[in-house]
Amino acid sequence: MSAEIIPFPTPDFENPEHRLRRALAALDAAVRQQRAAVADWQTAIADLRRSMTSLGASLHGYRARVATLDNQAETLAETARRLQSTEPAL
Repeated sequence: MSAEIIPFPTPDFENPEHRLRRALAALDAAVRQQRAAVADWQTAIADLRRSMTSLGASLHGYRARVATLDNQAETLAETARRLQSTEPAL
């Protein structure tokens, strides 16, 4: 019975060109990931811009409706005051 000896993996210090290729490949992968992250970030910023624009338009419409309701309430209050002041005359 004999045992098979598996060699322990060692870094390739003997071949600097091989190390450089691995480092460049890792750098290239990191740059690709960074580009994808920046593209995702730009998409998120564009989505946020659209949401904020829509929110601004909704807020503008809300303010206009509140102003209209305020005017209507003031008109009704004035009518009520007028009716109250003419009530004793009836």
